[in-house]
Amino acid sequence: MLFPLHAQDKDEPFIISVLDFELSGISKNEMRIFTDYISSHIVSTGKYTLIDRRHRISILEEIEFSYQDCIDEACQLEIGKLLSANFIVVGSLGKIGDRYILNMRLIEIETGKAITTSSKVYGSMNALVDDSMMMTFELLGEEVPEVLKTEIAKETEAEKKLEAPKVTEVVKIEDEKKRHAT
Repeated sequence: MLFPLHAQDKDEPFIISVLDFELSGISKNEMRIFTDYISSHIVSTGKYTLIDRRHRISILEEIEFSYQDCIDEACQLEIGKLLSANFIVVGSLGKIGDRYILNMRLIEIETGKAITTSSKVYGSMNALVDDSMMMTFELLGEEVPEVLKTEIAKETEAEKKLEAPKVTEVVKIEDEKKRHAT
């Protein structure tokens, strides 16, 4: 089911900001790059006004709001209100063992409620990055272009092949017994 954010009564597009994600097992720099990448996907739809990281930091510093380590929902909602955003994208990104776990939520500022959520587990950071556009479109309730679905499916299949154990030789037990018997 799609949630069309762009279907609204007013003529202006919704204002969205992607806030810093909660982290576990990855660096702040990786998170910043990833959330900026999510932001670029939102902009690529051409349907939303995005308050990017630099603009967000500038606004919050101007009013002397301490946004460092603001990962609880009340603080994130306060940031959304101060930015005059309609929605914020929040989430967590972590590594457990060899897996990367991404959780994202689209929060409506007016109600404080999560409109949509998306959670996925990836075998590599590459797979996570490759799937980020599709996951962002799904979070926004946007139709994912077929060409993107096909491209991601090919990349996912290639990724699985890279991660699969390599088989160097398959020998039937009977053949091995015959070889040693002679």
